[in-house]
Amino acid sequence: MATSMSVPLSAFRLLVAVSMGLHCLGCGRFGVELSAEATQVGPPEPSTAIDAGYTMLDAATGDRLDATAAPDAAAFLCEGALADCDGLPHTACSDLRTSALHCGGCNAACSNAHGATACSEGSCVPSCNLGYADCDGDLRNGCETSLDTPSDCGACGTVCSASGGRPLCTATGCGTTCDVTGTWAAQLDFQVSWPAATVISAGRGRVRYWQRLELTRGRGGVSGSATSCGTVLPSSKTDLGGGETFAPIHPDTLFDVLPPFFEPVVMSMSFSGDLPGSTFTLPTFAMPRGITLANPLADAWPVAVGGVLQADDDQDGQVGFTVPFKTGGGWAYPALDLLRTMRADRAYAADRLIYGASGSLVSCVRAAGTANVLSFDTHILGCRVYGIGPCITPQRDLLDSNAPRMTPGNGSFSMVRLEDGAGCAEVRAALP
Repeated sequence: MATSMSVPLSAFRLLVAVSMGLHCLGCGRFGVELSAEATQVGPPEPSTAIDAGYTMLDAATGDRLDATAAPDAAAFLCEGALADCDGLPHTACSDLRTSALHCGGCNAACSNAHGATACSEGSCVPSCNLGYADCDGDLRNGCETSLDTPSDCGACGTVCSASGGRPLCTATGCGTTCDVTGTWAAQLDFQVSWPAATVISAGRGRVRYWQRLELTRGRGGVSGSATSCGTVLPSSKTDLGGGETFAPIHPDTLFDVLPPFFEPVVMSMSFSGDLPGSTFTLPTFAMPRGITLANPLADAWPVAVGGVLQADDDQDGQVGFTVPFKTGGGWAYPALDLLRTMRADRAYAADRLIYGASGSLVSCVRAAGTANVLSFDTHILGCRVYGIGPCITPQRDLLDSNAPRMTPGNGSFSMVRLEDGAGCAEVRAALP
């Protein structure tokens, strides 16, 4: 039993009784601060005091005091799980097992800006508010991590992938926001058909047309430019003389020079949003090559070659752009007369593609949809006779009138994001 006695204030200022479970205001310690009027508080029995983790000492000599003694000055010797954390001999001990200010050691405080915290058996025990977690493994700083960031989305260490855009963490999990600004490869793949002419037979096939798109997203939408990067045309046939097959070639060298032979064409796009799955619209525009038109989108395509304002796009001294023909392996140069005594090994061509497209962002680096090809007009502006030299007008006219007059059909449209500044070779490689 603890003994009650009258103790002068000068004997000791503070006596801690852990067994009483009293908390020292402002210091996180168990004890009672005596006032001038409090004279009926005494220490516990010696055995109880030692078991509780402290011993009374004479403040002057350091000698151990009997619990019934009433010295002029006394101090506490903290033992076991208690510690003197403020260095003041006349103040009570701190319990390192339960003190949130001294958890497991003096001044080892538990903190938690996003929840509550406690100290149990010398370890901090944080409890987290919704949306926060202890991700660094340090219990002392509590729930330091927000779970709504791309690096910790919904759980510690759940990293959202950029997937070609900017990573995004939403209430439902990871996502990506896309920025379409930059260089894109684009490819149209569309069906065409043509009627029979004097030499060639009616036929059908597919056209593949590559473009490099430079897009810039602004407040008003997406503006940009399109540059021709390649074309593959279908072959045509004739039933005359046992049948022959002709195939014009648009060589890669026509598109891979810098600066490009074909001027970029201004275009625009609109997107319904900046997330994968957002839809896009590419308004109808025109891409002329080898010809100059006042209004490429609205002007009628000249019926006769003589009405074409020609442009030497590939700068080789010939009108239009140069298109060689395949030969050998079942391919033939096209005939320049009905008797097939002369043939053209190359043509000087002009064409115009008018199309629009719509679809959706498959991801931040890929889009796909349908192409609405309104027309793909062609003309042969001149040619070269194999082994001789330039064609004369009747030869050119025969070649032009037997070039397939293509009517476009259904088509697909694809886009792939490239490194900024990529060239036409990268465009074709991305969408082979």
